[in-house]
Formats: sequence, C-alpha cells, structure tokens
Amino acid sequence: MSIFPEYQDVIAQFKVSSDRLPFYIFSYTARTIPLHYHDFAEFTYVVEGRGTQSVNGAKHRLQPGTVSFVLPQHLHDADNEDEAGIRKLGCMFDIHMLGDLPGNAELSDPLLTVGTALPSCCTLKSPHAERMHGIMTELYEECRNPGIVGHNSFIRAKLTEALLLFLRMAVKERPGSPVVGDESMARSRFRTIMSYIHIHYQKPLTLQQLAGQFCVSIPHITRSFKRHYGVSFLEYVHGLRMKNAAILLLSTNMTIADIALEVGFESFRTFSRVFRESHGRTPSEYRSEGGAATRV
Repeated sequence: MSIFPEYQDVIAQFKVSSDRLPFYIFSYTARTIPLHYHDFAEFTYVVEGRGTQSVNGAKHRLQPGTVSFVLPQHLHDADNEDEAGIRKLGCMFDIHMLGDLPGNAELSDPLLTVGTALPSCCTLKSPHAERMHGIMTELYEECRNPGIVGHNSFIRAKLTEALLLFLRMAVKERPGSPVVGDESMARSRFRTIMSYIHIHYQKPLTLQQLAGQFCVSIPHITRSFKRHYGVSFLEYVHGLRMKNAAILLLSTNMTIADIALEVGFESFRTFSRVFRESHGRTPSEYRSEGGAATRV
C-alpha cells in the first residue's frame, strides 16, 4: 500500500472563519503524527517529553525547550519516546498575517530559508527557553480573550517576537548561513513574488501569471532572478520542486508518477529529465540508492 503524505486542511479542521485572524493556537499532547503538510505555517514549543521530528526528510531531536518552525507545504511527521507523549504549545497561521513580509527583510529572508539554509528545529537553553515558554503562554491566554483591545496586534507582535527569537538561535546553529543586511529597493519589491513562489511552487506557475498578478513586467522578473539568484525563473522553481521530489522518494513509497504530479509536473517525461539533470540519476535510481552521493 502506498504511503501518501496527508494534506491537512487547517481552515476546516480548526474552523477558522474569514472574519478572524488566520491564527490558531493549541496546547496538546502528541504521540505519533503521520507524514503530512498544510498551507499554514506551524510553530511549536516542546514543554514535556522526548522524541523525533522529520521535516523535509531531516531528522530533529525533540525535548523540553525544542522549538520547531515548519513552512507551508513542508512535509513533516513526529514520533515520541515517552509513553505519555510530547506536550507542546503550538500555533498555525497564514504566514501573510505577519504583515508586509517583503518590506521586512530581517524577518522574511531568513524565515523563507528555514528547512534549507536554516534548521527547522533548535533546542533553547535557559533563559531563552523560559522566555519562549512565556511568549507562547501569553499567546495562548490572549486567544482565550478575543474581545480585548488590540487583540490582533498583540498576537502579531508576540508571534513576531517568538519567530525572531527562534531565528536568532537557528542562525547560531548554522553560522555559515547568510544573514540579511541592507538590501536594494529592487530586491525588496521582488520579495513579494519570491514569497508567493515558495508557498505555491507545487502549483502551475508561469512568468505571465506572476507578471499579471503582481503588476510587473516579465523582463523585470527575469532580470531579478538572474541578478539576485544567478539562475532563471524556471531553474529556481525546478530546484524547489526537485528538493521536494527527493524527500518524497525517500520518505514515502508513492509511485514516481504520483510524485511528479505532487511536486507540480504535468509531464512525467519532463519530471524525469529535470530530476536526472539535478541529481545525476533517475528518480528510481535515487530511491534505490537511498539518496546518497547526490550532486545537489
């Protein structure tokens, strides 16, 4: 029987209405969580218990003080070691509720690299662990009193504080990761498009669509990719899709044809060609060899 990652409809599951801030916070005890993904970002703090979590194929240790941030569409699961399970404070939210991410490079640029350049999990030590626990507790209590003045602004402020605390710790764990500094106005404007691509890369994407949606010219998008990333638009999207495909090949037993569709390719032949160019092997060879010796 094929193992497919489950799609979790956060809006339906948590009954998030259109007149509410797209944010849901919870306190729960987790045991085994199957491989899944969703359109919302997820941020959690481990209060008690130990176990492991996999995000995009990378294994992370869970213990008291561990903070985890999972971007939309990232595949993740979890297992516990303690019979009582792992108690967490966590939240799910539409990443755009934080406001003008493209205009806030200090937050948006490193946030979009979590799971690639930056780790998805890090374990905080005292006093940072206590501070994070306090922030999450404040968020939890705030959501139980939605009628008070400044409710939505308080949630955004506290969530931003929690994310920045996590990012500072994550950067320390990966000291070679790029840290955002002063950027040009051109790149600042381009971040809106990049944020959209990172969330929707599994869906059909074209330069024409992006140009029309964001009211910019196709040459502007093309030049921006070459200037800021050194690759074309198509090469960048293919790179995101190939990373996702490699994870699915190793973490599920989905058919290769199903994986091609899952990551955004309508043509199996095109998927196979791009995968071989990216990884130096066919998808079936990559799976049988366990992903070792990849060129990516």
